[in-house]
Amino acid sequence: MAEAVDHAEHRRRARQRAAQRLERAVDRERDAIALHEHAAAFHQTIAAELDDAALTVADSAQADQLRRRAATERDLADGATGRAAGVRARLAAGGVAHDR
Repeated sequence: MAEAVDHAEHRRRARQRAAQRLERAVDRERDAIALHEHAAAFHQTIAAELDDAALTVADSAQADQLRRRAATERDLADGATGRAAGVRARLAAGGVAHDR
């Protein structure tokens, strides 16, 4: 009889450890969403600054270069936004709400 209790306790602890591992994984995914969103906002801010700078330079070649750099920053922002959406989709597929 004691052996059956030990097995039950072992299963309970295994379930508890699995739940803790899942919770840590979900926390990491939520942190990833926040980091990707932060990166997207950063790249958008840089793009806006570069667009503004392009308006103030007299040299058209330099203005074109600044606009190209701004476009690259917007592409980076889009990529970061897409990565955040991918993480959200992974959480949703696992039945986990992505909001804290």
